[in-house]
Amino acid sequence: MSWRARSGVTGVKILILRIKMKGKLLFLIGLPRSGKSTIAEKLSHFNGYIGDAHYIPYDIHIINTKGNTKSRAIVCADSIRFNLHGMRWSTVAEPFVAVIKTIMIKSLLDKGVDVIVDGTHTTPKSVEEMFHIDPEAEYCFIYSTSEICKARAVQSLQPDLIPVIERMNQQLQKLNKNIIEDIRLKVKNNPIIPRISIC
Repeated sequence: MSWRARSGVTGVKILILRIKMKGKLLFLIGLPRSGKSTIAEKLSHFNGYIGDAHYIPYDIHIINTKGNTKSRAIVCADSIRFNLHGMRWSTVAEPFVAVIKTIMIKSLLDKGVDVIVDGTHTTPKSVEEMFHIDPEAEYCFIYSTSEICKARAVQSLQPDLIPVIERMNQQLQKLNKNIIEDIRLKVKNNPIIPRISIC
């Protein structure tokens, strides 16, 4: 007797269970040192709908309802890099980081866990990658000026981030809600998952 016959669970019921279990995806958009990780941590314990809050100030105060919070998992490429090779950046390792990040997000969502992706996502390509994982994903801009971010980079003894912040700030100026929604529509109309090469 097969497992399905013994358990009484059919393929249709399994499909329904997976749909019910599917978690929600939220990805952050912002410059390095803009406070994304701090806000991700706050949002991970925020018991409320945050999908309409497309722009969040870096100094936001989020107050939880005592005893009524919902935890969300945070996936951060910087954490993956640190645990993979111990450096802030390695060009050779980035394809591996991308694959690990995608698998982590998909696995958590499949288990019904809501996921916050803590990353810069300042390019249309990076936004598109998120929508390929979940076309219904929500997103939040973390509003913090490039000058504030550069000052924080210096304070944290990371002046090498300044040109990165300047480059990403130029990218961010070209990204807005309308463009992101156009990307979402493009993915929905052409749901082909891009292949990620690790060679």
